Amino acid sequence: MITRALPATVVATAVLVAAFLLIPARHAGALDPWFGVDSSDALRYITMANGGEVEYPWGGRWSIPWIASLFGDSATTALRVLNYVFAFAATTLITYSAAKLSGSYRAVAAAWLFTATGAAYTLLFQNPYLLDSAGLLVIALIGFCYLRHRDLPMLALILIGVTVKEVVIGFLVLLLFRRQWALFSIGAVASCALLAYGIHSSPSGSALFPELGFGIVVKGWFGFGAGWVLILAGISSLGLYIARSSHNAKAVKELRSSGTAQYFATVVAITLASLPLATDTSRLLVFALPATLPITAVVLSKCTRRTLLIACGLAAPAVFVVLPTRVSFALKPEVLTQLEEWYAANIAAIFVATVLSTIGACIAARPFLARSPSRVDALSDFGVAQ
Repeated sequence: MITRALPATVVATAVLVAAFLLIPARHAGALDPWFGVDSSDALRYITMANGGEVEYPWGGRWSIPWIASLFGDSATTALRVLNYVFAFAATTLITYSAAKLSGSYRAVAAAWLFTATGAAYTLLFQNPYLLDSAGLLVIALIGFCYLRHRDLPMLALILIGVTVKEVVIGFLVLLLFRRQWALFSIGAVASCALLAYGIHSSPSGSALFPELGFGIVVKGWFGFGAGWVLILAGISSLGLYIARSSHNAKAVKELRSSGTAQYFATVVAITLASLPLATDTSRLLVFALPATLPITAVVLSKCTRRTLLIACGLAAPAVFVVLPTRVSFALKPEVLTQLEEWYAANIAAIFVATVLSTIGACIAARPFLARSPSRVDALSDFGVAQ
């Protein structure tokens, strides 16, 4: 296993730079679909950072805007800078965790590439006024503590996370897995108190309008794009091992003591459960990255260098057409008015790139799925026998 953090930081830095290049170019005459709308989430957080009140649930996510407000007249800039710092820290930690689990930095770099064939990760960097970066960092840190049996710091992170993204309260279930009844009780009471404070200190918000139907499936696909093939391959393998081990007391004990499966399952479950509560499904899938990227890296670690190169070559075009970028937007200089117009104008290129990246993912997943799975393989793959 790889344990040195420096190479992971180098990889994370490269990913961060690439992500900045993927930020859409802004034009003065454009109606910005995120910044220029009066009811946008970005404007709500900017208002909070500058001392204003906004309705719940945005008003309950007060901790990061409050920190930004300490910078006075520079609060808006501070909010943007803080979120880029959080994005960098989350990227570094997730990269390190994936490298430690998979044992291959080559596989981790490829995992980020396949992740970027969807919109989830790239959208994280497109609107620096949202709290997605902070939420992602909290979730990644919770996993870092949980897998190292640091239950008290994990509880503190959950309480902080409730003031960033209220769905973080779901990670209290990890304390139940460890049978930490006292810490769970304290966490449940304190989290509910923080949620109640957010509700009562904010003006009343509008009712939630869950999005259900085929649209959420389409947006869910574009969240990770071809990465879904690799994610599902890894989850299926881990799930099959758990099912086969259900009557093996020793294997169950090893799974429980490692915490890997519990943390991954909790991250995925919380992310999927929150998707119907918002219309930007693709963006919210970013919160699954602390689980999906390590799983993807494990699958890709079974590829030979040649297979990985071919697979990544097929996936690369999708990175540049799924979203308007500084590179691709320059080729079509019309003013961007809505993101949907980009998709409408480039539907053929997006379709071709999506097909190619999916083929690449299937090629990359084949060595992992073609193995003769054994108990030792499953334990080793997902870090259970560390």
